[in-house]
Order: sequence, then C-alpha cells, then structure tokens
Amino acid sequence: MLRKINFLFASALCLVSLATAIAQTSDQTTTAGDRQSVNITVYSSNLGLVRETRRLTLPSGRIALRFADVTAQIRPETVHLGSLTAPASLRILEQNYQYDLLNPAKLLDKFVGKQITLVLRHYQNNTETFEPVQATLLSNNGGQVWRINGQIVINPSNIAEMRFPDLPKNLVATPTLVWDVENRETGSQTVEASYLTAGMNWRADYVLLVNADDTKGDLQGWVTLTNSSGATFEDARLQLVAGDVNRVQEQPRTYDAMRAGALAKSESEFQEQGFFEYHLYTLQRPTTIHDN
Repeated sequence: MLRKINFLFASALCLVSLATAIAQTSDQTTTAGDRQSVNITVYSSNLGLVRETRRLTLPSGRIALRFADVTAQIRPETVHLGSLTAPASLRILEQNYQYDLLNPAKLLDKFVGKQITLVLRHYQNNTETFEPVQATLLSNNGGQVWRINGQIVINPSNIAEMRFPDLPKNLVATPTLVWDVENRETGSQTVEASYLTAGMNWRADYVLLVNADDTKGDLQGWVTLTNSSGATFEDARLQLVAGDVNRVQEQPRTYDAMRAGALAKSESEFQEQGFFEYHLYTLQRPTTIHDN
C-alpha cells in the first residue's frame, strides 16, 4: 500500500512540474504598430539594411517572441536581436524565420486528412438553398478529393464556401521572425532588430536644363527608390549607399564618385558623406517606403 501511495505522489509531482513549465512559456507577438523607429540603408545592388526598434512589455521567463511585419526577402543569417534598455536581461536561445504565407492553396494543404465544413449550393424549382456538411479533405494535389457523407467526391462543383475551424500555427499572414528567448526582467523594454534583405534598390537620374544661348544650365537630380521586399516602412530614416558591396573595381568606383558629386549638388535634401570607396547619402527627413 505504501508503494502505491508513493507512486501516485510522484505522478502528481510530475504533473505539477509539467504544468509549471508550460505556464512559464508564453507567446508574445509584436507588429509594425510597436515600432518606435526604423532606419533603412539601401545599396545600389538590390540590397537593403533594415534596423528598427520596438517597445515591448515582456514577462520574465521563457518567451516565444513572434516578430511580425518583416520583409519577405530577408536573409535570415544576418538577423540580430538585442535589448537596448536591458541588454543583460534578454538572451536568445533559438531563431526561426516563418515565411509560409497564408493563401487558400496552402491552407487546404494543411487540412489534408482533417474535417472541414463545406457549404454546398443546391438548386431546386428555381430556388437556391445552402447546406453545410462535414467533409474530410483526402487530397489537394492537382485537384480536391473529399469524403462527403460516406462517398468519395472529386472536385465538387457546388461548393459555395469552405469553413475552417482554426488557422494552423505554421501558416502566417506576413513573414515573421520567431525567437525563443529567456527574459530575466518583467516590464517594458526597447529591443532592436536588424537584418539584410533583398528587394531594395535605388538609382539617380539627372536632367540638365540649359538657357537659349547654351551658356548656363540647371542640373536637376532625382532619386528613384524601388522596394519589392514585401514590407512597408512608415516614417523611416533613409540612407543611400553608392558603390559595389564586397567588390573592389576601379572603374565603377570612379563612376560612383562622379555620380556622388552631381547628386550632392543637385539634391539638397540629401547630405553626402564619403568613406572608403563608398558614398553615403542621408535624407534629412523621415519618409514612408511603400512595398511595390
């Protein structure tokens, strides 16, 4: 009898310990609405550097921190996260990049073998009716195969809508970075995330207007910025870099220096600074960089 009591007591301890561990792990999601600042540096080689800060309220313990509204063309190996207000408090244990974006085809793929509510459309005596039925999706490969009311049905044509009970966790509406972190201090922190991304580029275009005697001219310059990275950045601090990244080529460097001089003279909103073989232009006001 004593052995049985001890066994039950030990089992209770295990259950309590497991429940405590689960309680100590929490999910935290942060979106672009939490941004305090964002700095974008765009290179003339389809590359951009994103550096943004967000204000978060974090519990202590183990946290699954979901960092949404990052670019779809992020280079995950370049990601860095740190706390600016409590750098010793936040420790990164694991990092994942979720880019399996939600769409109807992928949602159906995740529900293969599971039940879905189908709303079937029927016509009888010039009357349209709708019937919700429980159906199991057997395949979504090159067409849909369903089990409906005990029968196997291929591509039924009278489906008015599909109703799903929930959204799979591994499908996201926007590209999301997920960190498994350990936080020592409860409260608000300002965290900074930085990463490189493809899908950003810029170029400078110039127009020379001369007078009737061809003795004087006015050089006008415009910067064209393209952003197809998959994210929009509002009120961003923008910097542009002229020069080839990680390449040393004499002729392109000379061309970039000439272009830098023309840009500095013709575009007063940018402040130019030269360093090594690159030239850096800083826009003197915040701007919104829209996706596409």
